[in-house]
Amino acid sequence: AAFKKSGHIKEVEFEFVRRDGSCFPVLLSATAIYDEAGNYSMSRSVVQDIAHRKQMEQELRDSYNILQQKNDDLIIANENLLIMNREKHHFLDIASHDLQLPLSAISMLSETLLKNNVRSGSADERQIFEMIHDASLEMKSLLSNYLSASLSETGKMDLIITEFDL
Repeated sequence: AAFKKSGHIKEVEFEFVRRDGSCFPVLLSATAIYDEAGNYSMSRSVVQDIAHRKQMEQELRDSYNILQQKNDDLIIANENLLIMNREKHHFLDIASHDLQLPLSAISMLSETLLKNNVRSGSADERQIFEMIHDASLEMKSLLSNYLSASLSETGKMDLIITEFDL
């Protein structure tokens, strides 16, 4: 009815049914032809099978959805990397602070030996050397722990598993 009033339709989508009952999508464009009295007489129509186009559109939608999912996954991975980077910087700040304490102790104690003329072989000298030694062992332990953590993070750490009696 709307077609007879307007006199035309352009690329309207329909679904046609084949003789075997299967359906396929088409685009229909038509122009109405009227007789001298203005009554609808017939139409000139073009029907275009768009099954292949519809299949391509669906594949495009599927590809878009896959890409969108991958993009979402990348956003999450990027956020996780940012969090891990912040944690790494926090760890490095702590490590830097932890290493500065024994280094400062070694520096101050050795300066005490140099500037205060501590008598060689005295109890004071021995106590200062013990404190220097303790600070250097603490720093060695910290560095060893940090190196182990770094190696385990990169997967280059060799584990040696042995049984022992507690």
